[in-house]
Amino acid sequence: MRSTLAIDHLSHTQAGDLMIMDRNYPSYPMLAEICQFKRDFVVRCSSASFAMARLMLKGQGPDSQVVIVRVTALQSLRWSFLIPFNLSYVVLKS
Repeated sequence: MRSTLAIDHLSHTQAGDLMIMDRNYPSYPMLAEICQFKRDFVVRCSSASFAMARLMLKGQGPDSQVVIVRVTALQSLRWSFLIPFNLSYVVLKS
C-alpha cells in the first residue's frame, strides 16, 4: 500500500525543510515521494540498501557521486506513481 505513516507526514513539511531519516527509511517509494514533494533529505543507508550504497559501504567506488534512481519494470507494476530521481551518495568517514 502506498500510504505509510512517514509518507503521510510529508504533507506537514514545506519547501526548505530538511528531512533527516535513519536506515529503515530509504525505500524507493519513500524517496520518490519525498522528491515529488520537492523536499530535501538526508538518510542513512544500510548495507542492504540500494546497489550503489552497498558498493560504497564496501569501499568500492568513489566516496561521493550522484546517480539517477529509476523504477524497474516490476516496481512500475506495483507502484505506478514512481518517478526517476537524482540521489547523491556520500560516504562519511570518521
